[in-house]
Amino acid sequence: MMKIIKFLIFLLCLQTSWLLHAQQPTTIFCHGILNTQHQMNQYSEFLQNPKTTFDFPDAQKPCGWNFNNSIYQIYKMIRNQPLNREKMYMGYDLDVQALKDQIKSDEPYILFGFSRGGDAIINYLAEHDTENIKAIILNAAPADLIQSIDALQKAIGYTFAPTRADQEKLFNMIFPTYKIGSIPPKDIIPSIKNKNLPIFIAHAKTDTVVPISASWQLYIAFLQAGFTNVYLCQLESGVHKAYHQSPDVMKFLQGLHSFYKKYGFDYNAQFAIIDDFSSLQPSIDEIAQKLIV
Repeated sequence: MMKIIKFLIFLLCLQTSWLLHAQQPTTIFCHGILNTQHQMNQYSEFLQNPKTTFDFPDAQKPCGWNFNNSIYQIYKMIRNQPLNREKMYMGYDLDVQALKDQIKSDEPYILFGFSRGGDAIINYLAEHDTENIKAIILNAAPADLIQSIDALQKAIGYTFAPTRADQEKLFNMIFPTYKIGSIPPKDIIPSIKNKNLPIFIAHAKTDTVVPISASWQLYIAFLQAGFTNVYLCQLESGVHKAYHQSPDVMKFLQGLHSFYKKYGFDYNAQFAIIDDFSSLQPSIDEIAQKLIV
């Protein structure tokens, strides 16, 4: 009799374990520009199973022999990275569609976006039903792509595109599939319906490609739009495209896995050690002051 009871307990535990695993959302990793789905491999410690990824359109090799293909071949040879200007939608249009194609309406998901991938996530959430999206992670995501042109002007000390309209035209010349008049991610956030969505934002203060001010703007935009579960992890150092190698990577891992644990997702107990999240939830005034400085 005792053996039968033990066996039944074993079956119950096995079934419970299976059910817990079955209920875990699938993490979809959304890569940045000049990269492919293989970028997910760099973030293995950040992503819990089950997980998957895909290629955005700009990861595809151009067809035929033309100027765009020549640029692609040269850049691939020099940097070993894809540069398909004719399919760089910069988080809009077919990028959003590519993400939508990965999502089944009857399954739960966590969306993890790096750089442009983060913008595609924001734009997707603003355009589509979000009931089955259980959390999002935004890693070094731009708040407004056009700001990069103004930042370049300030860096070189010369104004060649004084108005936003001029800056958009120039941006469109560089990325021809970007549509002039597109709403910046920071401004489209209020359109996202689920204000209880858990949101984890991470950015390095030393990122020179997408400055941390972008995540400050996104963080404020989420809070001002009424989102209640927003977290900001500010890394002291880190290079764009290489946050997984940042000297401050442990802060990212601990914050993220503690976030997973807090909201009932699968997590790594080695990193999920944070119980007090106050350091990851600064006030709007505190972050707004940083933007002024």
